[in-house]
Amino acid sequence: MSVTLLDQVAEILLRHDPIKIYFPEYGNTDEYMPEARQIAARLASCESMDACLDVVYLVFVQYFGSSTAGERAHYAPIAKDLWTLHHS
Repeated sequence: MSVTLLDQVAEILLRHDPIKIYFPEYGNTDEYMPEARQIAARLASCESMDACLDVVYLVFVQYFGSSTAGERAHYAPIAKDLWTLHHS
């Protein structure tokens, strides 16, 4: 089975777990799938790492609200990994 872009984005989100809702011992590996779908769909339009950061942050604000999502800078490591993925 090949790994899709969606799978890779979801793995990045799980690894970083920005909202701290992933508990591997419970097997909730689909926890960030809605956000991963939104991000994967928009990744091709990102022309910079900063654009990736905007996409990630806005998706998390959309799903969790600004108070839970936190600061935009919190998502910079995710954007960096997505940018690397997008250019690999």
